[in-house]
Formats: sequence, C-alpha cells, structure tokens
Amino acid sequence: MNKIFGLLCLLVLLCTAGFAQANLITNGDFETLPSTINSGSWTIYSSLPGWTLYTGEAEIQHGMFGTNNPTNYTELDANRNVRMGQSVSLTKGATYQLSFDYFNRQQSTASGSMAVSIGGFTYETAALGPKWATLTTSFVYTGASPSAILYLSGTGVSDSYGALVDNISLVQTKPAPTPVPGAVCARLGPARAFGLQAQAPGLDSPSTWTARAGSATAPPFFVCPGRANRVARTGWQTA
Repeated sequence: MNKIFGLLCLLVLLCTAGFAQANLITNGDFETLPSTINSGSWTIYSSLPGWTLYTGEAEIQHGMFGTNNPTNYTELDANRNVRMGQSVSLTKGATYQLSFDYFNRQQSTASGSMAVSIGGFTYETAALGPKWATLTTSFVYTGASPSAILYLSGTGVSDSYGALVDNISLVQTKPAPTPVPGAVCARLGPARAFGLQAQAPGLDSPSTWTARAGSATAPPFFVCPGRANRVARTGWQTA
C-alpha cells in the first residue's frame, strides 16, 4: 500500500509540475499601442496589438473617466458598439478565473452595459458606481476545442458612450481531473483504504466522494475511469 501511495504522489508531482497561474490574455491592460496617448486624451485605432476587432474600432482613452484609473483603457462604444476578442488556449474540465476593471461612463444601465464571453460562458454587467471596480467570476471550460475566443462586447445603446474596460485577466485556477493510468488503478484497493466514503456508488466523479481527511474539491485529484471503488488523491489519509 505504501508503494502504491508513493507512486500516486509521484504522479501528482509529474502532473502538476510547471502549473502556474499566468494571465492568458495578451495586452489586457491596453498599454501596448501603435502610438502614445497623453493623459486626458483618447485615440481611435482600426487595429490593436493582441486583439481582433470584429465590429467597430477600438477607442483607447488615458485617464479621462473615473478617479482611480490614470492609465490606458478601452471604451466599448467608439462610434458604435464594439466587439473585440482574442483566441486563448484552454483545457477542458479546468477552472478559470476571469477578472477585469469596469467603469460605466454615463452611469446608465442602458448605455454602459457590456458582456465578456468565452467558450459558452458569458458574464454581463451594467453596474453603476463613482469609481472603477474590479469584477471577478469563475467558470469551468466545457468546450471540446483546445482554444476559444474571449470576446468583449458593448451591449448597450450604440450612442458613442459605452462601458470602459481595463486589465482583463484570465487565469487557470484549478486543473482538469487527471485520470490515473490503468495499471495503477488496477492495483488500488477499495476506496475505504484511502479514507473515502462513497456517497453514490457506481459514479466516478470526484463530487460523489467525501474524504475523512483533507479537501475533496481541491486539486489535484485522480479519477480511475470506470472503477467506482478506485479513487485516490494526495492529502487523503488512510482509514
């Protein structure tokens, strides 16, 4: 049993080595531009490093609105509502945290609404407030493709007064479940040997198990496909 548990620990190290929470978005702070924008000014671009413009042009402002953001940011309604995006690499089953700074220029839910969408997940806001606010949400990527496009879209009245956005960040916070090689699965004892109790026998999802010690939801964990009584995770203690 000790040899098997040691092998599982080695597998965890191999599978999680190099896992880093790096921002997957390029130029999410809009500081890389074709030209310099002076404080209190703005410029409209037909192209923007790191981004593809699908609708409209990119208006970049520098410290014009909101008292707590003296840097570059984009407005999602230049002469009309803007839709821009960029492709990012994603892992099916992994959890991601999306965050961005937002300011409603007109303080109007009709004019300042916007949406961020990626891989079937959409986050919408039209929040009001006197200062820039950092908005954060999380999602599990369920798409089949190893990449998806993150879209920023102005969704309010197309009147040249839109949502202001800055510091877009997309970070993987939890890796996808990693199946244990079949040879290892075959050698594992019943779940109770790892301090687990089955809540729904016959299901292999980690959510159907509870641990007598440690967290049943924190990564990394292993799942043996097709073997309901063969689940292991580092940090679980033997019964």
